Amino acid sequence: MYALSPLVGRLADRLGRIPVLLGGRAVLLAACAVSGLAAPASPAVTVGLVLLGAGWSVGPVSGSALLAESLPPSGAPPSGACPTC
Repeated sequence: MYALSPLVGRLADRLGRIPVLLGGRAVLLAACAVSGLAAPASPAVTVGLVLLGAGWSVGPVSGSALLAESLPPSGAPPSGACPTC
């Protein structure tokens, strides 16, 4: 599932976080359709699971990049600082 993280990260940097995230959702919908319409123990189930892994890996990678770029750098505590100490 996370084997595609470096590729997804580069795509998110190049194409933008939101388009890559929406593309990942489309791949997840395709995985649901392929797996849902497949007969048990058919190769289509394997294809659906591969699509599921590819679509699923897009979410955490592009979502965390989107979150990280939306936060101001000044809001982060200095390295090694403990805000509750």
